[in-house]
Amino acid sequence: MDAINLQSILDSRDESVFDVRSHAAGARGKLPFTAKLLREWSSGALLGWEPDKMGGIRAPDGTPIALGYHIGHWEVGLLMQAGA
Repeated sequence: MDAINLQSILDSRDESVFDVRSHAAGARGKLPFTAKLLREWSSGALLGWEPDKMGGIRAPDGTPIALGYHIGHWEVGLLMQAGA
């Protein structure tokens, strides 16, 4: 049995690992995004997420001020209030 060493772990000696397909046909069709939408809308809004169901900073009446659409943003409002 051959000894296991770093070289045997890093080099499979299988040249086919370098046969990488780097180009393929993309999906057909198009999305209804305009340059204005991509500049001005949040990623969550583009994905169709509803702001009233997202976490973030809200006014006392619940009006969204700065919403987070990603993991951890549910606590952003509480963190900002604590920091203020």
